Amino acid sequence: MEADGAAGKPLKAPVAHEPVIPACTKRLVGMVGLNGVGQPLTEQLVFRPEHFARVTGLRLGSNVTDSAIADVLVRDDGLFKGFCPEVMRIAFFNQADVRANFSAGQRIARILSKRKNTGLNRLIIGQILFDPPVLEVYDLEP
Repeated sequence: MEADGAAGKPLKAPVAHEPVIPACTKRLVGMVGLNGVGQPLTEQLVFRPEHFARVTGLRLGSNVTDSAIADVLVRDDGLFKGFCPEVMRIAFFNQADVRANFSAGQRIARILSKRKNTGLNRLIIGQILFDPPVLEVYDLEP
């Protein structure tokens, strides 16, 4: 079930009324489009770029950094905001069929692997359009 759309853009941060997560949810997957990493924080690649900028501390027009992606995944007002602590949180880094994107996913995974208390259980690097969809998996301590 999709709880929060991004209008086909690779990146977003949820606003106050998002995401709408059913109480019965056991696993929650946050999607990150790796095509947006290293690209300018603009409406072309980021849904609601002003809000993404507020959550990550980036300026509009500046390049989206690996650290900004890590931040949007773990901040209380980020991608997983409003979740119940018992929900398994999985970040799926999509669009890794391009070598540069796959490398970006690995860099972000390393950043998150070094952080404490991220709340994330698992990181998956992959791409949903081709087989195999999963290229690497990182299990984390939430």
